[in-house]
Amino acid sequence: MESRCGGLRTASTVAIFVLAFHVTQIYAAVAPSFDPSSCHLSGVTTPDNDIRLYGDDRLPGRPVAIPPEVIDKFRAVARRIYAQAPPKSKEGAHCENVFPGIYRIALAHKRVLFVAKIYVRYFQYFVLIVYDPVTGAMTPNPVQIRAYWTENFGAKDELMKTPFVSSADLYQNRQPQIVFESRAHNGSMYNAVVYQYFAIAPDLSLKLVLARETRLADDSGNLIIRELTPLSPSRLRLDIYRVADAGTPQGAKLGYVILASGGADEPFRVVRRHAPNSGNFVCLVTCMDEAPSDDTFLHEGDPNDY
Repeated sequence: MESRCGGLRTASTVAIFVLAFHVTQIYAAVAPSFDPSSCHLSGVTTPDNDIRLYGDDRLPGRPVAIPPEVIDKFRAVARRIYAQAPPKSKEGAHCENVFPGIYRIALAHKRVLFVAKIYVRYFQYFVLIVYDPVTGAMTPNPVQIRAYWTENFGAKDELMKTPFVSSADLYQNRQPQIVFESRAHNGSMYNAVVYQYFAIAPDLSLKLVLARETRLADDSGNLIIRELTPLSPSRLRLDIYRVADAGTPQGAKLGYVILASGGADEPFRVVRRHAPNSGNFVCLVTCMDEAPSDDTFLHEGDPNDY
């Protein structure tokens, strides 16, 4: 009898597990899964031709339509980010929090830059696509820039300065680059703002030609500022200042670095350093420990950004 009862208990236990397995399978089959392709997307254009970050109190802008082919590109990027994210990060994903904003920025030559925020929990990116409304051409491979620290510090961060998206003509050929500002952070060891300069190729591809560590808060509470001055179509001067008072436009000049390029849309590299007043301050180009060299930083920017 004891053996028989034990067998009955075993059979009951097996039956419960089988039933639970089938219930799980049925739930998995009918449980809704998020698909970015189902999201209806629209954009915003702002009065100052810029994007908005968390805590931004500037006017939000007005709605604008996004070309269907650009929408398809953004959806494809979102599908890839969503597929690569771990299951925990996908919980609660829906269109409103995966696509919290898309901004339309007017560029030179009647082109348009679309900047989409695509977020899957901690996997947060700004995705950049240039679009030509005359030809219908657009960036074949959108650029992804990590947005996590930029959004977490937000628009009111002391190191961030508007506009967050601007332009520059580094090569002095009337073919301006897109300048995108982002926040870099590594605990108390590294706090900076990096400006990334993207050249626009004939096929509207975006190529990073320069990363400038524009503002850095050092360990002593000073502000390190790097200002860029064009010297010729292929040479730039990067002036480095230490400012004890953040309200002072310029402080003690630590030195300068001359940057050179091999030609239009080619990346810049260091060709000369002049730092008579730098003392023990050795990071004239960048203080980022992860950067293998100054030239690597200039060419690639923050390795955690992409």
